[in-house]
Amino acid sequence: MKNPYGNALIAFTYVLGVASFFQFIPKDAEPMVPALAAATMLSLLVFSVALMGFLFFYNPARLLMEKEYNAAGTFFIKTAATFAACLCALLVIIFSL
Repeated sequence: MKNPYGNALIAFTYVLGVASFFQFIPKDAEPMVPALAAATMLSLLVFSVALMGFLFFYNPARLLMEKEYNAAGTFFIKTAATFAACLCALLVIIFSL
């Protein structure tokens, strides 16, 4: 995706989705086998890191390889700033309730 704002919104939506998923797990659910729980959490971590790496770093790295240094920095900063703005908006909403 070549839109830094879209990348940030997708990343933020993914984070909200994962957090929401964990909120809806029943508290009285049967505990998982520890090895299976660890494997599940590590798999989620690996997938999350890969997705965030793609969304935040793929286009800036591609632009760097094309020697478009200013465009790469601008793209990354726009992505990170948009993600931070979404996070700040969420925190304002949470603490104003």
